[in-house]
Amino acid sequence: MNPWECRREFRRIPVSHDHTVRFRLGGKVLERVPIANLSAGGCFAILVREHFTNFREGTILVDFTLEHSDLPSTPITAKVVRVVKGLTEITENDIGLGILFLSTSAKFTEWVDSYVATYNTLTGKTRAS
Repeated sequence: MNPWECRREFRRIPVSHDHTVRFRLGGKVLERVPIANLSAGGCFAILVREHFTNFREGTILVDFTLEHSDLPSTPITAKVVRVVKGLTEITENDIGLGILFLSTSAKFTEWVDSYVATYNTLTGKTRAS
């Protein structure tokens, strides 16, 4: 088992292509960045390699926002905790970022955790939808 897997506190689910995030890094805003999975503690984002030089483990992402109508749109601070190169099963020009949510409120965490608990990975909808 990888050491970073031991730190997962929340249930993590794969999500559909309509789950994206936006954030600011330096003076650049990245929007509609797809995520492959989600938990109340973080997510895994997929980026094109051209942005790779800006991302290293420990990179702080400001104004990080979940872009999905069923999720909170409150901007938070997040941190890159894992960089995965060579995701050739997606495309050879992509990298993956393991992202940890840092500045969340209890309400934000509860909302995302509830969404994760009710999300159906087959239909891409929650039980409440």
